[in-house]
Amino acid sequence: ETSTYEVELPDALAARRIHPVFHVSLLRPHQANNDALFPQRDFVRHYDFGAPNNAEFLVDRIKSHRWEAGQILFTVEWEMGDTT
Repeated sequence: ETSTYEVELPDALAARRIHPVFHVSLLRPHQANNDALFPQRDFVRHYDFGAPNNAEFLVDRIKSHRWEAGQILFTVEWEMGDTT
């Protein structure tokens, strides 16, 4: 028996490289939307990653760069320690 589960993430989260394995304590059963209470609800989801909209993030250093489809993409090490 295991205390972790692998879930199928929406494409938007998978593109952000969110790891799909979660401890069972973080998971909750799915509850379907009630169309009678919320008719024609817009199902577009915006993911809240915990940072306020006006938050500023400082770059510690640019680790690398590459050209892709006519645009330059950077790998950035942020002051908080993560790399994107």
